[in-house]
Amino acid sequence: RELCFTGGPVREDGSRNHRPNSSVLAFMKTSKPLPCFSMEQRRAIREVRKTQMRQLIKPQPAGNVPRVIRCEYYEPIVIRRGQQEPGPLVYGFWSEDEGWQSTYKPGDICYLREPLHTRALDEEDGFDLVGDVPFYSDTDELCEIEWTWDRFHLTSSQFPKSAARTFVRITDVRVEKICDISEQDAIAEGCSHTEFVSADEIETAREQFLRLWQDGSLDSWVWVYEWEMT
Repeated sequence: RELCFTGGPVREDGSRNHRPNSSVLAFMKTSKPLPCFSMEQRRAIREVRKTQMRQLIKPQPAGNVPRVIRCEYYEPIVIRRGQQEPGPLVYGFWSEDEGWQSTYKPGDICYLREPLHTRALDEEDGFDLVGDVPFYSDTDELCEIEWTWDRFHLTSSQFPKSAARTFVRITDVRVEKICDISEQDAIAEGCSHTEFVSADEIETAREQFLRLWQDGSLDSWVWVYEWEMT
């Protein structure tokens, strides 16, 4: 099959696919992308089983740091013309010698990135579109955007904001050690309440999360982001 991308799929009446409505466009203007998740995690987000994520802090805080840190706005000290001055407000946390800025802050609207693919449709497929039509790969649902890429598949990292369909609002940001995650928070991370490891062993959600954690040691400091669906 030859590549034939000419601005997106065409309806049987000759019209192009629709544009997002005004409320979705408002989200798109200011929204930020979430990190790329696995297919299982993306499904958990859409099903509102995953409402938290943890990201490794770089560089790691050193010295005497509280076990749980609530983030807030602060003015970092910057050097201008050889003088120390307050810098622009940032959201995060700080120590006497260093500060850390979080990627997201409460109130931020974020969108889920997903893989996309196209396939050729004709009138017999039951859609009112013909030609090379985009679909969300996770659910095989129609994605009504103009396909302008010279390939048939986009990974999550290549996901265009114009195709976003799942939005969340950040509600809380804090800092803690990965080993301090509670059972309830592990469930909010999308882990199962109980996982049968063997006939004689049942794994809790917290045990499952810690076993799957791969972004650093269990003593690492992480950003904890909580959200709600919008």
